[in-house]
Amino acid sequence: MTKISIYFVSPVSLSTGNVTIYKASNHSIRPRISATSEFCKLSNDGHVVNISIINSTFNEYGEKYYVKMDNNFAKVREYNNDPLRGIESEVWILKSESRVKRTDEDVTGLIQLTPDVSKKFNNFSKADQLNYFDALKQELINKVPVQNSNLTLGPKFENFNKSIIIQLRIDGNVVSDLDNMIKYKNIAIFSSSLTNDLDQYFGFQRIPDPWDNYYWIQIVAVTYIILCLLSHIFSYKLKSKKFEAISSAILRLVLIIPNFILSALFVAHNSNDAPEFYLPRCTNVYEEIRADQYL
Repeated sequence: MTKISIYFVSPVSLSTGNVTIYKASNHSIRPRISATSEFCKLSNDGHVVNISIINSTFNEYGEKYYVKMDNNFAKVREYNNDPLRGIESEVWILKSESRVKRTDEDVTGLIQLTPDVSKKFNNFSKADQLNYFDALKQELINKVPVQNSNLTLGPKFENFNKSIIIQLRIDGNVVSDLDNMIKYKNIAIFSSSLTNDLDQYFGFQRIPDPWDNYYWIQIVAVTYIILCLLSHIFSYKLKSKKFEAISSAILRLVLIIPNFILSALFVAHNSNDAPEFYLPRCTNVYEEIRADQYL
């Protein structure tokens, strides 16, 4: 969260108005925060209002924004709680930092429709479902914002626990912004139109790349291949039986260690998922330990 603070000369109490942040270039609303919401906190002495702003609010680098405060956002304690006049448009100007855009790759993940919307979606025809995806995609492009070429929505979706889960691919630079906009849609620009159909409790959930999960296994495999090549090269040049025996032992060790680790992890974490494999894997682990001892 980012915080902005409003300072008052006299002590105040919060009332019922809103603080709204707009993007200056097109006057579009970013967040709108009520004085009664959990995101507004009044200091003990009543002189400062601290407002928490989701990080995606100022996500366009080099862009100008302005803060507008409604009349009756706060009341003066000393004057019979008279409502204070607000802050007009384009008076309090903020500018986001200018920064070179990163070059992250696109990320694939999942978003979910709320249960009520999911029920309506299931009654759509195939054509209406595709039209819905197109309209939702366009809203995401405009509100996040993101380039059209960096966002792909659907048409793949699944019914899970009476909710529609949709596959979405988006620019990796804005993944965090999208997740925040969905989770805090009640105060963000996502609170209107089709983006309000997204489940705030689900957010955007990234689908992990399987190669990322097994990165260290790839390293072991590449290392093994390199050792095999070096072993053959040196044994051919040196023509030493002793060297061949040592290199053969090293290669066997490289094979045994990863297998032992994977077996131990299975026994520790996944044996309940496949009990029929538990005893054979325990036996394998024992045999691998014995092999280590006699290597």
